[in-house]
Order: sequence, then C-alpha cells, then structure tokens
Amino acid sequence: MEDKAHPFATINDALTAIDARRGAITSTPWRVVVQPGAYSEGSIVSRANVDIIGSGRLVTQLAVSFIMVGTGPFALADMSITIAGSNPSPITVDSTLITRNVAFSFVVPSSLTSLRAFLMGAGGSEPPVLRMYDTSVQMQGTPLLTLVVLQGTNGTGTVEFRADNLRCSMVGALPTIVNIATATGTSIVHIQNSSFDIAASPSDGNVGLLYGSSNIGRTATFDFLWSIVNCTHTITNASSSPPYCAVYFASALALPHAITQVLVQGCLFDFVGFAEGTAICAGANINFTTDNFIQMVDDVWVGMTTSTGNPSLALATTFMPRAASGSVPIIDEGISPSGSMVTTGGLQTDGTVLPNASFSGTVYPVVDGDCIIVWAPTAASTLVLPNNNNIFTGKWIYLFNTGTGTSDTITLNAQGGGTANGVVVNAGDRALVISLDGSVWMSLV
Repeated sequence: MEDKAHPFATINDALTAIDARRGAITSTPWRVVVQPGAYSEGSIVSRANVDIIGSGRLVTQLAVSFIMVGTGPFALADMSITIAGSNPSPITVDSTLITRNVAFSFVVPSSLTSLRAFLMGAGGSEPPVLRMYDTSVQMQGTPLLTLVVLQGTNGTGTVEFRADNLRCSMVGALPTIVNIATATGTSIVHIQNSSFDIAASPSDGNVGLLYGSSNIGRTATFDFLWSIVNCTHTITNASSSPPYCAVYFASALALPHAITQVLVQGCLFDFVGFAEGTAICAGANINFTTDNFIQMVDDVWVGMTTSTGNPSLALATTFMPRAASGSVPIIDEGISPSGSMVTTGGLQTDGTVLPNASFSGTVYPVVDGDCIIVWAPTAASTLVLPNNNNIFTGKWIYLFNTGTGTSDTITLNAQGGGTANGVVVNAGDRALVISLDGSVWMSLV
C-alpha cells in the first residue's frame, strides 16, 4: 500500500491509512513495518488484525504515552517501547495483545501514587488476553508497582495472561507481578521460564505479595486457574523488612462454587537482605472451599527467615540459609568417569550431639542422617550400627567420645558384622567406620 520511497512519517499515519483502505472489513491481516530509528507517537490505539513490527530492540525505539488495545488481535514485535505519562495504567488491554521480542520501559512521574503497567479487562467488548513472548519489562519508581492487573470484565468473562521467557525488573514499594482487582469471572494465568528481579522499598506495613490479591470483593464467584512454572524470583529488601507472601488469595475464596487451582512448580524464590524472623510465607488464603488448592512443588527458597510457610495450607516450605558474606559456594563441576561428583569447595555433613532432648540413654541406634556423632556418655554405652534400609553402600560414621571418665566407653555393635563390631572407643578417643555393602561395617580408625 505504501511507496517505500515515501514512507509514512509515523505509525499512526500508517494505521490511519489501513483504516481508510480496508474500511469495515477488519478480518484481513495487515502489518506495519517500522524501520530503524527513534519515534515519538503520543498514544497508539489498536486495530484488529494489525501487527506493528520493528527492526529489532536496539534499533527501533518507540516513545509513547499510552497504548489502548480495544480491538484485536493486535501485535507488537521487535522494538523497544518507552512509556512516560500521567496515566496510572499506561497499557489497557480489552481484547488480545501479543508481544514478541519487545523491551518495555516505564518512566514513572513523581505525581503518580501507583503504576499498573498492563491493566486487563477494564470494560471492553472482547475477552481480554495478554500474551508475552521473549519480552522484557523495566519498572522503576516510588509508587506501588504492578506488572499485570486482572480486572472485572463482561460480567462473568475470562481474563487470560500468558508469558514465556519474560524478564521483569521492578523497583518500588512492594511490587506485585500479577494482582486481581474486582475480578468477576475466570482468570487464567500461565507464566513459565521467566525471571523477576524485584526491589522492595519501605512500605506502610502492608503484606507484600508476588501473585494473587489481598482484597477481593465478595459480590460474585471467581475461578482462578494459575500456574507459575520454572521461574526465578529475586526479592531484594531495599530498606525495611516488610512481610512477604509468594501466593496470597483473600476474601473471594469463601464464595460458593469458586474454584482456585494454583500451581507453583520448579521456581526459585530468593529473598535478599531480609532480617532474620521476617514473616515470609509460601501461600495464604482465607476460607478455602471444596476443590480449591495451592500446590507448591519442587520450589527452592533462599533467604534469612524463621518462617516456614502457612500451616493452614499444609505448604511445608524449607528456607535455605544464605551463605555468609565473602564465602565461596560449592560449584558443581561435573561427574568423573567413575560417576563421582566433582565440585569446588568442601563437603559439609550434619552432626548429631548426644545426649540431647530426645535421647539420654546408653544404647543409641544409628539412623539415616547421622554422619558425625559427638557423644558424651556418663556410663558404658553402645552405638548400634544397623544393617537395615537406613544404611546404604558407602555410609560412614565418625564418632567422637567426649566422655571424661575411664568407664565412659562406647562399644560399636555392628549388626551386619565386620571389623567395626566390638570396637571400644574410650573417653577422648574417636572412630571412623564405613559400610561397604549396606550391611557389613569396617573400622578405619
């Protein structure tokens, strides 16, 4: 349609020309190709079945104040988009928006008290759908930041957000990735293979959440069908220590027939700079109904905290303590030809100290997890080395007898036999034994 020797001056000029050419027939697909350069467009309003394709993130740079997706499908690809303006929801999605290889940057004016990058379902005539592929988003500012807000639309309509290989950086007061506001139908959220770098600045004490909602009205039923798979989350505490919850649903779940099925699998949650004892939990809810669940499977949690999740959800969450400052972590360098694991750093094992709160006798049976045993007996005692399912080939025990009396001995009872059977470890001595085949124990020291 366009003479390449005399291109349109702006994207909006090209969109206006498409309107004039096709008229009321909007089912025919069109493509606007944007050459390398920097463009300032003001606002962009979508057209159905129109793709705006740049020449690459680094060479096609677009500056706008507002994007309205009222009809779709509408696609943006291969460009960088900087959005600056006073609108708290600079991208409104009321139909289908697809982004591919797009880098979004939101410049937040100081006058804004909140910023919702993508507002879905504000009241259009089509089901709102947002699909982001190989897309990056950068949001920075003091207001409350939310990447995607799901909002009520069409009575009991469906709101759908999907992302694959999304890279998002957010700096603000308790940023949220996906938040629900007055949803009145089914929300479908599927995010995979994505990373989120979040810096939480001081807040008013509210609970910070990554996914969900802290306040949904009770005027209708809601269905939540969400999955967050293979994503990394780094949450850095910029100043204070706000409470944080990875998945948080409140209020709506007490409604009849509401279905909540949320899966968080294979994700990393890394809390950096939070004080010991900060309230950080895996998931929370109010008034679950039948057929509802939040499943968190094979996730890794790292940070300084004493919290282990929300007991009411039976979400057993293990937080791994962060390595001390300046320490060198163990790095997996591969597997040797014999099948041995090769790493940098050293091997650290757990220790058992006897007597303890659960044991004060004179006969102690070794259990799985025992590696280094420090025992201070006050009488002649026996360490039982079993030959059952708790023992595997290569299992070793290092025993320290820290008793002080001459009669404070520890005799090894190796039930599977071997040279360790009958060895006496006197007070102040030690012994190292190993099971060669899961049954027979050999004494090495």
